[in-house]
Amino acid sequence: MKKLIALAAIALLVIPVLAVTAGGAKEVDEAAIVREGTGPSWTWDTEPVTLGMYMHEGWYTKRWNPDVNIRDAKILEETGVNLDISVPTGDAQERLNTMIAGQTLPDIVVLGWWFDQVRQLQEAGRLYPLNELIDEYAPDFWDIIPQSMVDWYTAPDGNWYQFPNFFWAEEHLEQYAEYGVGFQSNAGMYARQDIMDELGITPEDFTTQDGMVEALRKVRGYTYDDYPVQPVYFGPGAVGEFLGWIGTSFFAVPREDENGDLIDMRVHPKYLELVQFQNRLYREGFMSDENFVDTRQQITERKARGEVFLFIGNTADYTSSIRDLVMADPDAQYVPVGPVRARDGARPQLVSSGLAGWQVNIIPRTTQRPDRAIRFLHYLYSEAGQNLTNFGIEGVTYEVVNGQIQWTDYYLEQQAVDPQGASQRYGDGGGMWWAHNPVYGRAIEPEPATLHAQLHADIWEASGPYVLNDLAWNNIDPDGGTEEAAIAAEVSTYWEAQLPQMVMASSAAEVEAIWNDSVAHIRRLGIEQVWEVQNEKFWANKERLGLQYAWPPNQERFGR
Repeated sequence: MKKLIALAAIALLVIPVLAVTAGGAKEVDEAAIVREGTGPSWTWDTEPVTLGMYMHEGWYTKRWNPDVNIRDAKILEETGVNLDISVPTGDAQERLNTMIAGQTLPDIVVLGWWFDQVRQLQEAGRLYPLNELIDEYAPDFWDIIPQSMVDWYTAPDGNWYQFPNFFWAEEHLEQYAEYGVGFQSNAGMYARQDIMDELGITPEDFTTQDGMVEALRKVRGYTYDDYPVQPVYFGPGAVGEFLGWIGTSFFAVPREDENGDLIDMRVHPKYLELVQFQNRLYREGFMSDENFVDTRQQITERKARGEVFLFIGNTADYTSSIRDLVMADPDAQYVPVGPVRARDGARPQLVSSGLAGWQVNIIPRTTQRPDRAIRFLHYLYSEAGQNLTNFGIEGVTYEVVNGQIQWTDYYLEQQAVDPQGASQRYGDGGGMWWAHNPVYGRAIEPEPATLHAQLHADIWEASGPYVLNDLAWNNIDPDGGTEEAAIAAEVSTYWEAQLPQMVMASSAAEVEAIWNDSVAHIRRLGIEQVWEVQNEKFWANKERLGLQYAWPPNQERFGR
């Protein structure tokens, strides 16, 4: 669930799409469309049909196999839909732009809402408005769609083209309030409980910079299973995530000034404090130089072998390492710690796991069966579809007890005996989150059935009290192809190259000198021109949300 990546940078790297025109629309097979029926729209026509689905993520591993996977078979049985799932190989942007230019987009495209191709396709008339498809082919779909989702994703032309996954609807939060479902963040810190106990370290030690440094000093030189344990490890690149969105969240670097205008956190003095803190960790020898080049997979393997004491990063990316380590050694448990704070002690403001959603489903006009595509989305977003994609088959993998999901003994036994086989037969096969409703899923999900599941749940829950409602900061970057987008891309590339130099500097004074030079340079590149565009969009978002101030400390000081 990757929404919490460098969204701005990715949006600005979009390759301009040439000749995006309204052409390429295919004639709908009107004779095949069933327009009436009883029950939900997806039941009106269950004749076998193959829908192409493109996932714009090269790492996506789900493969459609109803002959083996019971979830795939159930979807086919209930909707008549077979999926032809494709993913990019090589350059994902090149693959997407080639399909757009060649007018070969499949029936459903799933990609991050921040990619500029979505806007280009909308403006060129190359997408079906979902509101029109629902009115014509699936009118009862409206019964389960939250208005807040439609409002947020409605385009300037008044149409709604993007159906998001992981959208935290206000209506659903109210509907399932009794279950205590709240916002969560992927930003987290967790450490080995067994090592903490042995060395006399507590989770609270990590709430201050000095306390964290003292704790890590105790770990220096520690070995586990003949492996030297690294005191602290960050996500890939060591600096991108931490100095991009995780550490700024911990330190509550302001994102809005007292006038309600947008702040670029990179130029705020508290950002300098954050960089100097990571530099301090580096100069103390707590960080490994390998952290600057290790991939996500390499970090996962290190953690699974027990080589990492404290991890700071995107907690959603490393669940397998928590599982593998504790399965090998039940005492080697990762538990939430911190989060570390700025010197002013400000309450952390963690970016959310994506209140506006992560990816969106769009239906190109190249499909000949828009009726089946929109009805398939209806199925996925229904309770029946949510239960299937999240939990499997009732009576086989789960039962419903007092409104809550409980895993069956049979399913748990299969997981224990043959984890890989159980995943192939009963699991989602690599991800069926295409239209995931996080509030519903959180409200009815089962209690963790294994130690590693409980550990991950504890880490995930620990972020809850600090999560920032960050909707106002969504989709504020300059549109692709504009002068401001080009400036922002140049600034981003330059800044990313400067960060390792700051972290590896020989002293705090040198960090400050590099930071000052870097801030001056991005101003010369024209970053203030970008800020003007971003601020305008930021204010527009706040107006939609009915806010004068979006930054919680400002709300407390000046009111809404």
